[in-house]
Amino acid sequence: MAIQFPCPHCHQPIEVDDQFARMSAQCPYCQTVVSVPEASVPLPAAPVAARPADAAEQSAAPPPPPAYASDGGLHAGAVEHAAARRARLLGTISAICALLVCCVYGAAMMYALGRMFEELAKYPGSQPSQEQVQEISEQTLADLQDEPWFTAAQLLTSAIAVVGLATGIASLLHSTPRRKRAWIGVIVCGLFTLCLCGSIAAALTGATPA
Repeated sequence: MAIQFPCPHCHQPIEVDDQFARMSAQCPYCQTVVSVPEASVPLPAAPVAARPADAAEQSAAPPPPPAYASDGGLHAGAVEHAAARRARLLGTISAICALLVCCVYGAAMMYALGRMFEELAKYPGSQPSQEQVQEISEQTLADLQDEPWFTAAQLLTSAIAVVGLATGIASLLHSTPRRKRAWIGVIVCGLFTLCLCGSIAAALTGATPA
């Protein structure tokens, strides 16, 4: 048996099944979430009978949404809209994490290159050999590993990359449009995380005695 009651906001008649009594439903006219009474409430006026609309009215005004409630008590469109907004928010967070990873890691690498060029400048009048350049690069990176700020920057970048990768994947799991930000976050943060895992594996392999 259907329950009929007027919307307390727009006063339009709403009709739902009696199984949704004492639950929440969304008004198909004003989209407001209202409480469904236990029994039908007298309507202030009988609903106006439908009449054929003119061709201009049919093209200008879309049909109203159906007056029904979903199993959870809310209109399905509202739930999908909330999920889409949550997915877009996660995608934005992932893109911001990707930007932070590029900025922090890029600044650290620029500083390392500056230190390396300072060492290369100690060879005036002669071109350093490839072996010398490689030795200077390895020594510069080894010296930077002993500096607390460089280690903190690496840890911070790694944490941001993991967060960006997780939020990007969570955003892509929702079949919503405008997923470009999530893809950017997953690609950038995923590549950084992959390189980080490779560096850790190489360090562990090199530290393992033969």
